[in-house]
Amino acid sequence: MNIKAGPLILSAQSTQWLSWLRLVANADQELSRFLKLLESLDINSSEEITRKAISQFIGTAKCPSAPACLRLYFRTLCITALVSDTELEEGYRLLLINLAIEKILSACDGADDRTGDFRLSVKSFLTKSIQLVLDSGCSDNQKVQYLFKWAMCDQCTLIDPTLWWSPMLRTDSSSTFEIAAQLIESLPIIEPTDSQKWKTLDSRWVRMRLKNLLQFSKQDQLLAQLLAKSAIDDTEAAQAVQLLEQLGHGRQALVLAEKWRRILPASNVLGVALVQLYLQDGWDEEALELAKQNYLRNPHAQWLKLLKQSAGNLWKEVAEELNIKTEQDDSKHT
Repeated sequence: MNIKAGPLILSAQSTQWLSWLRLVANADQELSRFLKLLESLDINSSEEITRKAISQFIGTAKCPSAPACLRLYFRTLCITALVSDTELEEGYRLLLINLAIEKILSACDGADDRTGDFRLSVKSFLTKSIQLVLDSGCSDNQKVQYLFKWAMCDQCTLIDPTLWWSPMLRTDSSSTFEIAAQLIESLPIIEPTDSQKWKTLDSRWVRMRLKNLLQFSKQDQLLAQLLAKSAIDDTEAAQAVQLLEQLGHGRQALVLAEKWRRILPASNVLGVALVQLYLQDGWDEEALELAKQNYLRNPHAQWLKLLKQSAGNLWKEVAEELNIKTEQDDSKHT
């Protein structure tokens, strides 16, 4: 289908086009903008020209204000109707969806969408786009590549497995995990800190989505790789250590735990994880020394239990050294 939209609209033969006009009629200032988009779209145009037309229609607002969100709401409805046109050639439809998703999702972060209409229209657009891809003649691998790319850009919806992960895994789980592994490989190394700073918000969103996918699909091996490479805080670091130990990578878990413990010496969860690793590997002296340090700094029940476990037969001497009241002390006074 050659989209020179003006003649098609004027012929009034398509109820789809008429419905689009009714949508934009609700916002008079948007009418000419939408008509200009329709007139500029041509299947024979290059991708760059089509990208420019979509970009000009949607706009480039970052952290859009409430009035801007209302305008984006109408524009998203128009784009949804446009890509739903059954007369569109499939390849061109997928191109339009791909270009529109890039622009629309980038506007969601920080949007002052007070009515919620903009985000609802975006979720409707995403749902429609996903279904159009799944119904297309693309290979399963190609479908997953589309969905994976869009999911990593999604800054609109709360993490909803039924929107992204379930369709991807049903379509081709092998391709999904292969792409995930490639993405993990491309991520920069991140060390855990008390306050992680991100170079870009996009990188933060991508990593959060990827982690959620791996947790949802119970891919512990890939999740362990992700966390080992880019644990952002002590909680994720402890989770990485636990997963690596469960997967039989005890030596790597111990090396990482010691490394991260040096970075975050006051971390309770990392301290617990490291003591447990020491005990499992038979490093009783190291476990006892670390348990002593943590108990003295934070004498709560968990560290007392680990201290007893680490001390073993030496518990009485350790208790005396640290001035810990034992059950035997209590029995002397009864």
